[in-house]
Amino acid sequence: MKNIILLSLFILGCIGTNKQSWQGTYYPDGCLDCESKYIYSPTFNNYNECKEWADSKLKSKFDKVSCGSNCSYDNNLQALNCDLVVRSWHIDMLPNSPTFVNYKE
Repeated sequence: MKNIILLSLFILGCIGTNKQSWQGTYYPDGCLDCESKYIYSPTFNNYNECKEWADSKLKSKFDKVSCGSNCSYDNNLQALNCDLVVRSWHIDMLPNSPTFVNYKE
């Protein structure tokens, strides 16, 4: 009986860790090297909420935004590290990388 309870708690714990979180980043004037000017969103429960936040930040044709899933700050890299990043722009070197145009949740 004790083993069944422990197994149940383990399974519930694993299920609870599969929840995705999304965080947006706004790059004013599209400056990807201006970390001090980045604006980070609060954490969202899904991609669509993050994309709405990101779209609301776009004020000029030069602005860029991204949404990342399951992000955490990496102190060694001094950068946000995400499982997946969906961008508002296309990267020629990464032709299959997800963008706001082609990403489907």
